[in-house]
Amino acid sequence: MTARRFTGPLVALTFLLAASLLPAANLLVPSLELVTRGFMNAGSFELASNGDLSLAIEGGYKFGGSISLSYADISLEDDDPADRIAFDSASIIVRDVFKLPLSLSWFIGTYDVLGSGSDFPTSFGTAEIASAYRGFMYFPTGIQYDGIHQVKGTGLRASSMLVPDKLQLILYAYQDSWFTDGLGDFEPGHWSGDLRVLANLEAIKLEGFLGVSSEPSSVAGWYRAGFLFHASMKSLEVLAALGLPKWDPVADPFSINLFYALVEPRLHLGLFNVAATFFWHPEYYHQELTGELGTFNVNLNLFFGDLTKTLTLGGLEGNLDFDSTSGVFAFVLAPYLSFATPGAVWKIKVDTKLWPFDATDLFEGFVGIRASF
Repeated sequence: MTARRFTGPLVALTFLLAASLLPAANLLVPSLELVTRGFMNAGSFELASNGDLSLAIEGGYKFGGSISLSYADISLEDDDPADRIAFDSASIIVRDVFKLPLSLSWFIGTYDVLGSGSDFPTSFGTAEIASAYRGFMYFPTGIQYDGIHQVKGTGLRASSMLVPDKLQLILYAYQDSWFTDGLGDFEPGHWSGDLRVLANLEAIKLEGFLGVSSEPSSVAGWYRAGFLFHASMKSLEVLAALGLPKWDPVADPFSINLFYALVEPRLHLGLFNVAATFFWHPEYYHQELTGELGTFNVNLNLFFGDLTKTLTLGGLEGNLDFDSTSGVFAFVLAPYLSFATPGAVWKIKVDTKLWPFDATDLFEGFVGIRASF
């Protein structure tokens, strides 16, 4: 889908002016992340920076509204006139409908991520449970996976907290914007629905969803499903997510290639920590072919420290990337340092490409900054 682009300065000015004129509105910066990558290209060392910025205006509690604009670019150094602030999403929410524990939202654009665990802090006030193995720093040249599926389009979201702070049920019905024509432009008239449940128990977090999409070329339609499990014990955490991002029961033979699978045990021994991530890439993601069929990652992260206590941590990551279709694998060893400063978290990482070995392309560096507001 080709995003609708706007002239950056004009939209930003209009956006800020609108916020200042709304007494009940808040101007927020939900996320701001910059990652600079240093790498060899045709014998010369180059820098490329990935930027991801979100701006949001949000209204009150009872009858609330939200408009979000975003700026995302995989090469900030390249001053491409096509790179501008883009519309991300808009929503209006009515809470406590008929004095029941029911909220209704009308949304347009990108919306909730399913099967990542990222909604537990916002829905239940828990600590973060989602995997850190995502985004540009780990997938700089391929698909940047985040969860099993993401709701995107125009439609209705109905949510009910069936048991306060424990059990939430969510239903989505929308025109799906992931569908595109042969040129990559949005193709209207495709409809989707998803049913989702989140359970917040004392030591266990659960999330599950089922979804269906209409597709004229398919006799039976397209289906998706996912399940997330997180358990927290004294010194051990386990996160597991398994799902089908897209399955056509007529055209797609049922196989392991269709699955998104992530398993991540985390061991905490005081300030010493170990996290091992096992990730199987699906054949489809966001309703499209990934081109990464049979790819499997193993990432081992050994680190010492705790940003909430010491403000600094250092570690060593080993990442194995294996393509089971071609039988080719790559291994990268990456020492890194992460530290917190007022309002931001920094991460400096150096990837050493040990296999396949190439003396002219041995190192790749990353400097990442994630701001918090």
